[in-house]
Amino acid sequence: MKEIIMINNVHSDYYERLNIEYDSNKLIEESIMVHYSLFQTGKKTDTWFDNQETWYVGRVNDSRMYLEVHRLKKMIETLIESKDVRPRYYAQIKGSSVPFHSDMNTECAINIILSNRAGPVLFEDIGEVVYRCALLNTTQRHGVPEFKTERLLLKFSIFDRTYQEVRERLKEHGYCAD
Repeated sequence: MKEIIMINNVHSDYYERLNIEYDSNKLIEESIMVHYSLFQTGKKTDTWFDNQETWYVGRVNDSRMYLEVHRLKKMIETLIESKDVRPRYYAQIKGSSVPFHSDMNTECAINIILSNRAGPVLFEDIGEVVYRCALLNTTQRHGVPEFKTERLLLKFSIFDRTYQEVRERLKEHGYCAD
């Protein structure tokens, strides 16, 4: 007799694709207003992150200056009952990659890919994930493989709610696509 084992949807421990309405044209316009600098952790880690030259961050210090970013930030904060959601733009130069890592201090993030074409995120344990808008468990080791075009994304880093808490709240409100 064959035993059939049902495995829970493993991907749900790593990511959830989301159905969130946003105006990508406005987000791209707002991305141009942000000052970009090379991403740095702020700590010496003796890793690629200490001296990398292909990954830029544009911090949105006052979201009220960016109407679409601000609308999404407020919506996310309300939905997940968070007081610490920080929007940031990331630009990755074409032909470059980001090695495996876990985000420092960030519990999870909602990422929106703004590039017309962009490479996937690569989770060490489950492989490549292609998405346009997703909740990512950034405590899991992940990276970005080399891709032929620039990658622009808007990341809402969440510092005070776990991935599981955020996923459950988004599911309750019908934002999870899978």
